[in-house]
Amino acid sequence: MDHFFQNIYGWWEETDKNMYAKMVDTFSDGAHFVEIGSFKGCSSCSMAVEIINSGKQIKFDCVDTWKGSEEHREGGFVEDEDVLNGKLFDVFLQNTKPISHIINPIQSTSEEASTLYDYESLDFVFIDGSHDLSSVIRDIQNWLPKVKRDGILAGHDYGHTGVQLGVDGFFECIEEAKVVTYTDNSWWLVNKTFEVPPISRVRWESKPLEGEETVEKIRSIGMIPLCAEGGLNLRGKLKMDNKITLWKRD
Repeated sequence: MDHFFQNIYGWWEETDKNMYAKMVDTFSDGAHFVEIGSFKGCSSCSMAVEIINSGKQIKFDCVDTWKGSEEHREGGFVEDEDVLNGKLFDVFLQNTKPISHIINPIQSTSEEASTLYDYESLDFVFIDGSHDLSSVIRDIQNWLPKVKRDGILAGHDYGHTGVQLGVDGFFECIEEAKVVTYTDNSWWLVNKTFEVPPISRVRWESKPLEGEETVEKIRSIGMIPLCAEGGLNLRGKLKMDNKITLWKRD
């Protein structure tokens, strides 16, 4: 089947298509892929065509709220008519019609969708949702445990400040983890060859937080996950207090 993602509005290039092709080639029949952030279906169609052409039976879920991000809404720097009119999901369904038998749309937040999957049940997860630091770290925290050993967690737009800080900061917690980035596209990629360490969830604050009691009080508020009992050195923005690594904003 010929690719047609080029005819769909989105931020997806030939080099991105080649990376998706590599993922399909890497995994075998029965694999399970999840894409977080599908927008109008450009990248989704790219993956679906690769799956079809491989002849493999690969399950492919597409997770999105289909409400658009802040930048797509009224007053955003890339306002989108389909978002403003509440038609984004309809547009996605129309664009993906030729490959609708391959994809499984899940209309949900990333965090809610992650609860639908068992521990170490997924072969490949691609994160391309919200790009702010908090969302990036939260997405990695929620989805990394769902990836199988020797599976792959990857994402888009590593050149975005929030993405780069989130990815680098999170995986500095894990000594065995190696983040691979690509100069010909904006991908970051991690092969999960390690155990996921305990994670503490704390809020981004303008000053260091101190003590377990304080951490407990904010577990359910605007959370950013960071490693327990593990020091980070992310551009001087982190501090250790009572074995909990806490963000410190400059």
